[in-house]
Amino acid sequence: MTTRLLVQLLVGGWLLLISSAVVLADELEAARAAFRAGDHTTAVLLFQAAAEEGLAEAQYVLGVAAATGQGAEQDHVEAANWFGRAAEQGWPRAQYNLGVLYLQGRGVVKDAAQARTWFRLAADQGEVAAQYNLAVLLDQGLGGEADEEEARRWYQTAAESGHGAAAYNLGTYYFEGDGKRQDLEAARHWFERAAAAGNITAQFNLGAIYQQGIGVEVDLPRAVEWYRQAADQGDVPAQYNLGLMYRMGLGVAADATEAARWYRLAAEHGDPSAQNSLGWLYYLGEGVAQDLVQSYAWLELAASQDNALAARALEHVSGQLDKEQKAAAEKLSWRLYEQHVFAKPGGASRRPGRPAQE
Repeated sequence: MTTRLLVQLLVGGWLLLISSAVVLADELEAARAAFRAGDHTTAVLLFQAAAEEGLAEAQYVLGVAAATGQGAEQDHVEAANWFGRAAEQGWPRAQYNLGVLYLQGRGVVKDAAQARTWFRLAADQGEVAAQYNLAVLLDQGLGGEADEEEARRWYQTAAESGHGAAAYNLGTYYFEGDGKRQDLEAARHWFERAAAAGNITAQFNLGAIYQQGIGVEVDLPRAVEWYRQAADQGDVPAQYNLGLMYRMGLGVAADATEAARWYRLAAEHGDPSAQNSLGWLYYLGEGVAQDLVQSYAWLELAASQDNALAARALEHVSGQLDKEQKAAAEKLSWRLYEQHVFAKPGGASRRPGRPAQE
């Protein structure tokens, strides 16, 4: 299951405090005015008195200021102090943020068990981000024993509040489950909830579900719609699949120009299958002007990443280039490699120069 902990601090407490604080009225009114004027430093100074008096909201705001450096010097130890004081009074966002600091070891000694404790306290009060993080910790057995069923319940609680990653993980839970728990209808439901919240992987998964007919009738137009949503957000596998759908006329009218456009986007993000496909389009002159130099360069780029199809095609295309074309193709291939493979995290370790061998 793909799980990613949320480690971004919640910083919405400024406005929350301004709208809800009812003590130290003069100071808080002045703090409100300073904040609205964009003078966070003055606002923090004025909130200080309320925090020292024990107002949890003010303590939370000072924690945010110290954690982010907005209105105060960034100091995670100070942030942990203020979040801790507010958290002890039951302020849920302070509890969540304190959990994040313990999870990351910023301002406190790294301690997943403490993180789990604070996430649980915040989750019990309805803090959705904490519900999701608690589910991940339970799912992965971080900070305590793993508990898949309790993790599922917290994923569902967060998902029902619109948390996209929680809905995605819940969908994965049902999709990958063994015979006792696998429920493809439930998986699709939660993937759709996640996709509606903008979760790219859920959008891609729905495209695959409808393309392959996993638990549903094959619906290629719907598959195209979901692939497009993910591709528009930059998902490389979705871009490649969308290119394939346009190339083959699956769920959409065949359009080599559109196929080339989507293949190129995926190819430029380092996808070797897309690089191979784009190379073939240049060779055939489909959707792009025929260009053997471009064809060779993209095929060599794919072959440098161990794409066997590209390696075999490269030998064929290479035999059709004259000396000048071959030199130009090698130069272009190296430039593409630097731009679209070597510069990417986890890029290929072998530069173009000869076809990869099976």
